[in-house]
Amino acid sequence: EGIDCLRTLSMFWVILGHTAMMSGGPGLAKSEYAELTDNFWNQFILYGDKSVDTFFLLGGILVGYTVISVLRKGKQGVFARLMQCTQLVLLRYLRLTPLYAFVLFVYAYLIPYAGDGPIWKSAIDTTGQCRNGQWWSNMVYVNNFFPDQFFPTCMPWAWYLACDMQFFVVGLVVLIVYLHSKQAGFGLIFTLVVASTIGGYFFVIKHRELTQDWWYDKPYFRVSPMVIGIGIGLILKDTKIASKFRISRIASFGIQFVAISVVIFLIYIQYTLFHPSDHSTLVPQNNWSGEQFSAYYTFGRLMFVFCVSIVLFLAITKNGGVIQRIMAAQYWEPLGKLTYGAYLVHPIFLLIYYSHLWNIFQYDTISISMVFCSTLLLSYAAAFILFVCIEKPFENLMRMGLVSKRK
Repeated sequence: EGIDCLRTLSMFWVILGHTAMMSGGPGLAKSEYAELTDNFWNQFILYGDKSVDTFFLLGGILVGYTVISVLRKGKQGVFARLMQCTQLVLLRYLRLTPLYAFVLFVYAYLIPYAGDGPIWKSAIDTTGQCRNGQWWSNMVYVNNFFPDQFFPTCMPWAWYLACDMQFFVVGLVVLIVYLHSKQAGFGLIFTLVVASTIGGYFFVIKHRELTQDWWYDKPYFRVSPMVIGIGIGLILKDTKIASKFRISRIASFGIQFVAISVVIFLIYIQYTLFHPSDHSTLVPQNNWSGEQFSAYYTFGRLMFVFCVSIVLFLAITKNGGVIQRIMAAQYWEPLGKLTYGAYLVHPIFLLIYYSHLWNIFQYDTISISMVFCSTLLLSYAAAFILFVCIEKPFENLMRMGLVSKRK
């Protein structure tokens, strides 16, 4: 309970953030650029990148809770484990890649003919990266390493899928260690979290200007939410905490209030990073020291994940009160199933809209809200069609093949 809700709301946040970020494609008025970051309420829109950590957390919980059962049913021995893990990775590849490949094809070969305008050709140059031979790194989920820069990649937003696949492999290693020794398994989780966070902290201090290319999409710096989720999934699977853990309503309310308050604080503290801004330049003023920026970028994200984990844990164990009832509502489930498709297609709709504009985009709340709502509806409508026509049929074929193999 709560996973589909959190997945859906996080997807909404991702789309909202990309709506604001990609609005700069046709250019923003000079006076608006600094104001964009200098507005206190815009922080929630501008820094939706934390929603990605929520996705990693949810993925880890599902891996820890479900895959451990599959591994326990397998044969013992190094070779048997290796074959079992290979099969699990292959199944995940076959489940994710057909829809991914289809969207990549549309993005690379059809989108260039979907519009026009004074900046259309230059704006869609990114599609050429897919046609010029970079598509292979997407199809083997290493596009967060090849090429070594973030934006000259084929479907730049697909870095998340590469990390997610790589984290799945890391998760299998954690689970195998856990099967041999629970203490060693949780020790490995703790080690990965500490190494990833501290390593990222010192890297960002030294290479702040390279954060986007060398930190943001690299698995060894982003693995913490995933392995924390694996730990939560294992606790829920191997203990009776989900059915026996009970706290009072007052305690639950207090814990959730503190957790949500910390999340809000972590989002809006970024206001001090660019405030006050120099409105005479295109570059917002940066007010944090290297240590402050690095601590927020690493330890701040870790705190965000912990707080989200607390809220989700209370919902799963039925201690969440009103929030739990909202998160457990049935209408989140179909939306949760469309998240993958919506993630893949929403930047394409935004690219088409912003790139065909004949005037500079005037950034204001109403304009962004209209673009966001339109993109949200179009993305989920397209995701539904893709789910019915591609994602679900391939999933059914996989199940048929597994059933036939068992028989």
